[in-house]
Amino acid sequence: MSDRRQKVMDIDCRAVVEAVAIVGASMALFVGNLGVDHHDPENMSILRFNALWESNYRHDSLLVFSTGRSPTLYKELRKEKPMLTPDITIMSVGTEITYGKTMVPDDGWVKILNQKWDRNVVIEEAGKFSELKPQAETEQRAHKISFYVEKEKAQEVTKVLAEQLEKRGLDVKIIYSGGIDLDILPQGAGKGQALAYLLKKFKSEGKPPTNTLVCGDSGNDAELFSIPDVHGVMVSNAQEELLQWFAQNGKGNPKIIHATERCAAGIIQAIGHFGLGPNISPRDVVDFNDCPLKCVNPGHEIVKFYLFYERWRRGEVDNSEAYYSSLKSVCHPLGVFIHPSGQEFTLHECIDTMRKCYGDRQGTRHRVWIDRLLPTRISNDAWLVRFDKWELSAHMNGGEGEVYIGNLVLRGEELHCCVVTTLLRSKAKSRLCKRIAVGACPSNMAPRLCTQGLYVMDVIKWSHNFRGYLIFNCNIEALAFWNERTHLLSKKKFTPPKQVVDFIRGTQFYGTHRLSFVPMDADLITALVERWRQETHTFHFPIGEVGITLQDVNVLLGLKVGGLPITGNGEQAWMQLFEHYLGIAPPKEAIKGNAIKLSWLIRTFKRLPDPYTEQQLHYFVRTYLLYLIGAVLFPDKSGNLVQFIYFQLLTDLTRLSEYSWGSGVLAYLYRNLCVASKKGALTISGCLVLLQLWSWERLTIGRPTKIISLEVSVPGTQYPLESQMQAGIDPLGFKWLRVEHIYIDHQSGLVGYRHALDSMTESMFTWQPYTQNVLSHLPRICSEDVEEWIVKAHLICFEIVE
Repeated sequence: MSDRRQKVMDIDCRAVVEAVAIVGASMALFVGNLGVDHHDPENMSILRFNALWESNYRHDSLLVFSTGRSPTLYKELRKEKPMLTPDITIMSVGTEITYGKTMVPDDGWVKILNQKWDRNVVIEEAGKFSELKPQAETEQRAHKISFYVEKEKAQEVTKVLAEQLEKRGLDVKIIYSGGIDLDILPQGAGKGQALAYLLKKFKSEGKPPTNTLVCGDSGNDAELFSIPDVHGVMVSNAQEELLQWFAQNGKGNPKIIHATERCAAGIIQAIGHFGLGPNISPRDVVDFNDCPLKCVNPGHEIVKFYLFYERWRRGEVDNSEAYYSSLKSVCHPLGVFIHPSGQEFTLHECIDTMRKCYGDRQGTRHRVWIDRLLPTRISNDAWLVRFDKWELSAHMNGGEGEVYIGNLVLRGEELHCCVVTTLLRSKAKSRLCKRIAVGACPSNMAPRLCTQGLYVMDVIKWSHNFRGYLIFNCNIEALAFWNERTHLLSKKKFTPPKQVVDFIRGTQFYGTHRLSFVPMDADLITALVERWRQETHTFHFPIGEVGITLQDVNVLLGLKVGGLPITGNGEQAWMQLFEHYLGIAPPKEAIKGNAIKLSWLIRTFKRLPDPYTEQQLHYFVRTYLLYLIGAVLFPDKSGNLVQFIYFQLLTDLTRLSEYSWGSGVLAYLYRNLCVASKKGALTISGCLVLLQLWSWERLTIGRPTKIISLEVSVPGTQYPLESQMQAGIDPLGFKWLRVEHIYIDHQSGLVGYRHALDSMTESMFTWQPYTQNVLSHLPRICSEDVEEWIVKAHLICFEIVE
């Protein structure tokens, strides 16, 4: 299982290509027209494929959907059918390439398609043909113009229109498919060219997919089969134009088959035909002992467990004591299930409840499927597995009435999705066989479920490489983290001109500006780091595991946690870039490696010229933002450097709001907590402001007990506060600037904090500090990304993927 596969998630084009290219793993599967069978009301074909993919391929392979549909129609189809979330989506007949669940566009592909393409000219020339009837506005895209045309007129219209467009200097491609659809695209567009473009990117990184399988059913899929060195399958329900292409071009090609199965079932058939990997879907297995695995596969176990759950509710397995006892035996007796509402139940209580539900969905369309399953190996015998669990539940009233789920309307049915985190541990082989025989699922893993929760109740042994091991097991006293240079904020404050502050007031950096002088409690931070676990990115306390979340970043700092990832090109002409966007290139003495000294920025941009131009103001704005990035959000251990790579995201000041700075900050902090938690670490970097505020907000231990007037300065700084917290403007973290001092309850310092955390109780931790009343007084940015608070995705900050 490749842990590097986890990088392929909601990230931008460059990051995806870098991550995908290192897969070099099992397979890249390009599914033309999405494998959906509209003649299969039970959706069994696609559900069989879902189970096969999530159980055997999701962890190290790429799923690519290639469709002629526009993003609008594609999203509508996903609401109607139980489709998986692809790693890459090719839409609008190959003119749009996007990545991940959030569908981040590939800007490089757009640049290629802009060559010899003029949308206005195409519309003008096509308008001269009365035979062409424009399709809906949603189908008209930047690089795709679509019409309806009768079959008998299509060939002549295509020929004449192509000639006219060529005379106008355009290089276009006209595709006719479905017996009625005519699409006009740039010559470089199309499903085949999009596939070739992606494969070329993967190859440029030196690690292309081991195997590539393409499948299709319509004329616009023909290009997919023309790409060298790919396997191809035309499903049995392929349309006439694709069959004609196959008769003329594909006969005798051993790498292309015409399946006897329809849609997604044809894909499964092709996987077996070409020997690309397992081709028996868990849905096709009645007794799971019939499909033994050569090695432990967490994905397979998760899929089997929920298939058993579905069959139990549908009454398709025996209601026997053997099933019930076996299911209980594979669940840890201390395992905890955390409902999204916050209620907690033991896993054994959940199994008792499940037993009462036997057959309650018998005779209905009740189905369960898994999506976006990502296993992370955290020890030799344990995996942390995250996935989306979808459940379609039919009403028991005969299906009368309509149910609205978002924009989705289902008659008599409800569709639910739950984000689940499961900790799996392998069991002894002698007990494994017994469980497989009785059909309990999972068969050789002990599951512990946690939906949208912060912790999983489990015991993880300290490694001797952890700082905490020395403290708790060897009684070695380590000093508190403290690097005076890291706390530059309290000594070398950058006071921006009022005009700069006014400019950033409307950006997500205003909260960072207001919070740039939070006092640090080194002892408390050190005590927290000693309890940080790299495997789970959580702090281990006596009450369980807790972690810093996207919600904390959003509410405390006022940074966006939704939007474009913090990434870009590390190879730039940096000096020219600085000279153009700062008005001056830093001298050699102001540079160290690939970073600028913050002290040089402070000296050089002290005062805004009087009078000043808009361009000069922008120079100062970028400088101050660069300072906040290097001193507050992404500081290194020197406390006086900011990396070049962040500057490229500041060149266009109108796009500041497009980036997910909050998720980047959290990724950077996670990575630095992992580094600091190792044996021998003496300093810590990362956004310690966030860590400090999170601790004060969530824990009573170390929390300041005295709040003083806002009209005084924070002790230890020469930077005066504004007179009051601005309701609707300042993020929640600002309230903690009103503290008189930070060493309150633990005069014994680090040792005192250790003892306090050792004896921590539930009452000392606030699980839900951000009530609706609290959020109502904060700026909109602190709650507008509420959907991202519970998202399952990777956090990205350039080379850091957490």
